Amino acid sequence: MKNNHKMMPFYIAASYAVVSGLWIFFSDRFLSLSPAMAQDFRYWSTIKGFAFVLTTATLLYFLLWSYVRSIIKSREELEKENKECALAHSEIKESETNYRAIFDAANDAIFVYVTEPEGPVGELESETTDGRIVFVNRAGIKLFGEEEAAFVIGKSILDFVQDEFREIARNRIKQINSGNKVPPMEQKFVKHDGSLVNVEVASVPFSYHGKPAAMVLARDMTEKIAVRDELKRALSLLTATLEATADGIIVRNLGGKIVIYNRKFVEMWQVPESIMEKKDEATLLEFILGRLKTPESFLELSGNSDDQIREQTYDLLELADDRLFERISKPQVIGSEIVGRVVSFRDITGRKMLEAQIRQAEKLEAIGTLAGGIAHDFNNMLTAINGYSTILQRKLGNDEQLSSYAAKILLVTEKAATLTKGLLTYSRKQMSHPRPLDINQIINRIDILITTILGDNIELRISQSEGELMAIADDVQIEQILINLATNARDAISGKGLLEISTRRAVIEEGKFGH
Repeated sequence: MKNNHKMMPFYIAASYAVVSGLWIFFSDRFLSLSPAMAQDFRYWSTIKGFAFVLTTATLLYFLLWSYVRSIIKSREELEKENKECALAHSEIKESETNYRAIFDAANDAIFVYVTEPEGPVGELESETTDGRIVFVNRAGIKLFGEEEAAFVIGKSILDFVQDEFREIARNRIKQINSGNKVPPMEQKFVKHDGSLVNVEVASVPFSYHGKPAAMVLARDMTEKIAVRDELKRALSLLTATLEATADGIIVRNLGGKIVIYNRKFVEMWQVPESIMEKKDEATLLEFILGRLKTPESFLELSGNSDDQIREQTYDLLELADDRLFERISKPQVIGSEIVGRVVSFRDITGRKMLEAQIRQAEKLEAIGTLAGGIAHDFNNMLTAINGYSTILQRKLGNDEQLSSYAAKILLVTEKAATLTKGLLTYSRKQMSHPRPLDINQIINRIDILITTILGDNIELRISQSEGELMAIADDVQIEQILINLATNARDAISGKGLLEISTRRAVIEEGKFGH
């Protein structure tokens, strides 16, 4: 349009010259052809002049009006373009302001760096990719420990990278320069005061005024690393606690996948590692059911219905190998949402056996108490029988036959007293009286009681050393020890068996068996 305006005067002059020349040429030819007009040439020349002026004036008017109108139109278009440019510039400025506000509002550091060769292009040895920073947001200024963007812009990104990460950062810049993407990585930045900050850096190729550049998002990882370390410590504590417990524990989610378990669970159920590695509840359940006496009872409390998922359950599981497990199942809750179940198993086989032994001991204690009471009363009767028998033996004097009867009564009374003493020993009602005694005699004295305790299925065999086996002890306590040994042997032997009691002399080294 501007070129048309410059050429318009030329177009007007050329048009005027062409029209004038044609008018003069053709008007003169026209007058020369008419004899009447030739006679009155001056008159028609005057008319021709006025007609020429009128024609050229009209032509000039239209040409000038067209020129002026094109100028006006061009001016209007220019003003319109100026307004559109001003509006676009305003929108660009507003957009830039908005983007700047967005970048400044971001919690993560955002900055842009470009790369410029220090040496001539083509000299690879002198070409560097130092990453000159051209833009940084407020979070970036804070991350670098500066107060204003001016202290960051213009510096190389490598100035803020710790030495051990500098070569890695330089290689990443080269890759971005080539248009390649680089994965996020963790590294350390050096702040203005020299302190280090852990950051996670993500970079993408970028074009800045036609130059290769990169936009970098750097996230301060200080809190995240602290949380991660705390999580590691908590997980380590949880794992140690889980492995230290005496219970077998397993956690499953609602999708039927095993989340975590401890080694005690594997040992208790003797589950192969190949099954545990699958972490599939269905596979594990199939194995466990094969080890139970009544699998149906296990399945009753192992469903996934809404009621079963929310309830805390308790039951006892009897295994095919006669072990007894206690099972406690609780829902795993995160917030208010149930995400799985935690199941613990405790082997209570030993506890149940101990409870049975305690009940047996209580029964024996009750029997012992009863036997002690009976023995005490019976001993009083024996004392009277023994006294009267002694008096009777003295009164009979030289009557050998009757005296022999009295002697037999005294002998039977003595044996009955020994039996009564054993019952008192069994009931633990006898006081301790240490004195020199022969261990072999004590064994011989209570062998009948031991045989009675053992029953018909267990044979008693006694092997004693030759001569006396003297010791300072309480004969009642020695008898109690032998009775306890016989009782434990009877409980430990199922079916027919043999209990052998033997004595011999031994030399005990000083300090070997305590004080």
